[in-house]
Amino acid sequence: TPFMLSAQSGHVSTVKYFLDHGGDLVKGLNKGRTVLHHAVCIGCCKVTEFLLSKGVPVDIDCGHGTPLYMAAINEQDKTVKILLDHHANPNIIISGANSPLMSALVYRSLKCMKLLIKAGADVNCNGSMLTPLLLATMHGGYTNFIKLLLKAGPDPNIPDDEQRHLQRRKALIKSKADTAFKQKEYKIATKIYDLAIAHGESATLYANRSVCKLLIGDGEGALSDALMCECCDLIGQKLATVKLQLTCYSRSMNKPVMLSWTHTI
Repeated sequence: TPFMLSAQSGHVSTVKYFLDHGGDLVKGLNKGRTVLHHAVCIGCCKVTEFLLSKGVPVDIDCGHGTPLYMAAINEQDKTVKILLDHHANPNIIISGANSPLMSALVYRSLKCMKLLIKAGADVNCNGSMLTPLLLATMHGGYTNFIKLLLKAGPDPNIPDDEQRHLQRRKALIKSKADTAFKQKEYKIATKIYDLAIAHGESATLYANRSVCKLLIGDGEGALSDALMCECCDLIGQKLATVKLQLTCYSRSMNKPVMLSWTHTI
């Protein structure tokens, strides 16, 4: 709506105009985002402060996460700080899977993680399917994040036997990605499928990630994953039936490419 778009403009005067003319502060659209969600996702600090001063609940959730969660997955550390300063709850678990801290980790936002931990975020994410430390140790390039989490004092008794728990971890990660997909959070689903694929390629995972990439406008990435999906099938992996049809654009060909395939156990 125009009111939602005004929140992304960064102009408090524009937001105030729509508010004075009937803008609804707590109404969420079909993606579960209120005007506050739109402001924090873009990093509009002044608008965020203004909306909170007008009484918008800091932890308002219309079905797809709190403003703090949304700010974290968009790596907006400045609006994360504003929300925390207004006592946003850093430990709300979204759909039994994600917390703001886990989301900041997935998107590699060290600044957001530091702010969340300082504000009292549970470094074990009790209630979530994975701990942040477990997630960080399962994928390369997370050294600084692991150091931060260890410094914060995570539970040392969390099982970490790689061979014993590998299949369980893979299933949990895929479940988190599937949950994000169902919530139409395709960007975060793509990131989590990255982690799942890093722990064992399969046509199903590539197919799922391909769909996510297509839905966020990454046609080339979708095509690449589609081809990888086909390769996985050719090397003889036992896979669930996957039927997918993609229409995407290839820069090299500069025209639509139609790709269809079926994977059968």
